[in-house]
Amino acid sequence: FGATDGSGDVVVVVRGPEAAEVVRRKARRLGIWMNEQEVIFDQVPGYYAVASSQPLPMIFPAATAAFHQVGVENLRLVPRGTEPPDVTASFRAALIRSKQRDRLYGSTAGEIRFLGNRLFRTDMWIPANAPVGTYTVNAYLVRDGEVVSAEITPLIVSRVGFEAGVFDFAHRYSAAY
Repeated sequence: FGATDGSGDVVVVVRGPEAAEVVRRKARRLGIWMNEQEVIFDQVPGYYAVASSQPLPMIFPAATAAFHQVGVENLRLVPRGTEPPDVTASFRAALIRSKQRDRLYGSTAGEIRFLGNRLFRTDMWIPANAPVGTYTVNAYLVRDGEVVSAEITPLIVSRVGFEAGVFDFAHRYSAAY
């Protein structure tokens, strides 16, 4: 839920905690599948979803969307090494496909509905396999392709109850589990 301070389009971006991610390419060598090449990306969001009041191309010019990292294609996934750009691009695409397959990255933007003139609402589902930690919720008010207002709100995601106890026990005492 949220409220705008004027007219315009609203875009909400939810990003999970960032961590380094390793993407590997396997190849068959002498009848055995082996890791052939790997690329490590730093500061990869563990969860990423976008919702907007209109389709994103109608709200943002490409340069503005890239600057604010709105849309999976605009995420800044920086490799740790010095691989050639074509190699980095293929590993980046594989990382995004993997996150989308695990439902950690949205493949399309969700819908924002206005409740009156200024109040808005959107639903975003965080799957059970999403990492725990501090998420950020960025809400942008956009007029004529420019961000006129932005709000960043932290969101803490954690496990609670019986499931949290089982998860903690399994990770602390794996042999007994």
